[in-house]
Amino acid sequence: MPDVTPTYYHRTVRGSNITLKQLRAFIELARYRSFTKAAEAAHVTQSALSALIRELEANLGVRLVDRTTRTVHVTDAGLEFLAAAERVDREIDVAVENSRQRQSLRRGRLSIAVPPLLGATVFPRALTRFVGAHPEIQVIIKDCVTKEMIEHIVNGVVEFGIG
Repeated sequence: MPDVTPTYYHRTVRGSNITLKQLRAFIELARYRSFTKAAEAAHVTQSALSALIRELEANLGVRLVDRTTRTVHVTDAGLEFLAAAERVDREIDVAVENSRQRQSLRRGRLSIAVPPLLGATVFPRALTRFVGAHPEIQVIIKDCVTKEMIEHIVNGVVEFGIG
């Protein structure tokens, strides 16, 4: 049987070795227009910042900044890349914060199966306290009999059941 794997899986994308550290170094350099100030903001040495920028430019195959002994000027290609780099940086920050919130029960979704009698009597008070303590967690209640509860748990429809 012939290989039907699409060819794009075998391509090496130029710039695929870009690191978050390189992106953030470039963002700081573009912000401060100074290797010294950007290095301080990035918490690296000036020579390390310079190396990160050189590596980033090599990965991209384009010059992002023009350097002189006194000034740093972001090139047109650098300005275009800067907009994308800032978006990526913000998205990474959002993803990290979302993960932290989910881990600390500040965000997320919880689905619970409960039998009708429990769902109508005891469970609402407990649920009210939980939702009060964790308002960003979406709680989904599945009212069902015990046999359905077990099926829902096994099939991943709910995280757990209370019976």
